[in-house]
Amino acid sequence: MPFFETLDAVKNAAKSRFDQDDLQILKSIERFIVSAANKEYSVSEPADLMKNLTKLSEIIDLQELMSEAQELPVYIKLYNRKSRTPITNATKVSTLCEVMNSVSDSKDCLPQIHKLLKLYRSGISDGGAYVQCNAPSQVLVAISNVVKHLEQQTVQYHTQATH
Repeated sequence: MPFFETLDAVKNAAKSRFDQDDLQILKSIERFIVSAANKEYSVSEPADLMKNLTKLSEIIDLQELMSEAQELPVYIKLYNRKSRTPITNATKVSTLCEVMNSVSDSKDCLPQIHKLLKLYRSGISDGGAYVQCNAPSQVLVAISNVVKHLEQQTVQYHTQATH
């Protein structure tokens, strides 16, 4: 029995850690930037995404960000002209950071996108504590899958123990 109590404790700790507001904001930043780069951004983004981005309104001019989001694909085209490996579909924020670093004037022309990328790369501040952004959505999804698997195993064990 202590083994499954330990699994429950690990599962609950992991779940609560990855349900924190800062990580939800980071996931929203990632979704926003990647969808904008792929021309999938629209003014009618899901409410949770916009709610999380609104939390950054003291740092980022959201109206300007929305305008810049429409220009991001242009910078990817400029990057593709010079690159040996053109970007056909952006899937990672790190790729977009490379675009911003490679295309001259992109930081000056897209200052809100640049701020958003800096926030994503360095972490979000919450009361002085910084969350490092070395855990993009893919890692969070993998951990979430482990948590779900642990939940299923725990339910199966409890079901077998009661029968």
